[in-house]
Amino acid sequence: MEIKSRLLCLIILLLGSIPKIEAQRTITKEELNDSTYTCRLDGVYVLQDRTRKTILSFKNGKKHGQWVTFDKDLSFWVETFEKGKRQGLFVSSTMYGGVFGYYDNDQKEGYWYEGDDQRGEEGNYHEGQRTGIWKCYNFSEGILWTGSYKRGLKDGVWICHELNHPEHVLAKEIFRMGILESSVTFED
Repeated sequence: MEIKSRLLCLIILLLGSIPKIEAQRTITKEELNDSTYTCRLDGVYVLQDRTRKTILSFKNGKKHGQWVTFDKDLSFWVETFEKGKRQGLFVSSTMYGGVFGYYDNDQKEGYWYEGDDQRGEEGNYHEGQRTGIWKCYNFSEGILWTGSYKRGLKDGVWICHELNHPEHVLAKEIFRMGILESSVTFED
């Protein structure tokens, strides 16, 4: 569960870095979905409904800066925008897990982690596609799959281990560009 503690530390650091801001006014979902309205926005606004409160930031009618959403069940999301595109840190946290990573030009880039109390995945993205070595945890079953992605598709050898005994191999699968070519399960 080292990942969850790293995620919590990142969230605490992030929340401490969000400056105190004051909204110009509260806007409605209808106004937010109306591009003829949003194209005129400049500054910080608040969007609130029965379950969520979001702090929105616009510059010259485009999403710009940090957007922070708080939910009544203590979940929150932080997205960073530049000229209308996601650019920079993305963090979300719920009572059961969270997601963190980085966007570059509206595409996932670099290290990402997504997880909850049942499952977790971590690895790298390049231009919005999974690439390189990934780890896929199944906490409820106590297993870990490790393998690689190429151009967003599983490629090469994927190995299933016990989480508490990584030296104990449970299964092995071989993929070529997303297609399973062979699979072997090992008995004790």
